[in-house]
Amino acid sequence: MSKNNENQNNEKRDPLLCHWADQMANQIIREILCLGYDINSIELKNPELGYDDVPYIISVCGIDSEHEVWCEPMIRDNGKYIDDESSIIYVLDNCSSEVLKHLDSECIFEVGIG
Repeated sequence: MSKNNENQNNEKRDPLLCHWADQMANQIIREILCLGYDINSIELKNPELGYDDVPYIISVCGIDSEHEVWCEPMIRDNGKYIDDESSIIYVLDNCSSEVLKHLDSECIFEVGIG
């Protein structure tokens, strides 16, 4: 889980998906919402403003009957990466190797879409 995103209940949000293209992040979020998840927080950078190579963290959480999705850039405005410690992490096969340096989990899987 992103160290910056842990809430007061210490809930875990899994899985994590990283991807460079905002269009893929949009598509993944759309699919998750179709499964009945609610939006908790979504932040996408506009590629037309020079944010075309930003990796995203897409996290989902299901606690009791609440199912929520989060999306945020993995790189902060100061250029530093968020460190993530989700229990299960899925990394898309086109992510930068720099992303992998900031993931800490016993279960990290590389996946391809398309």
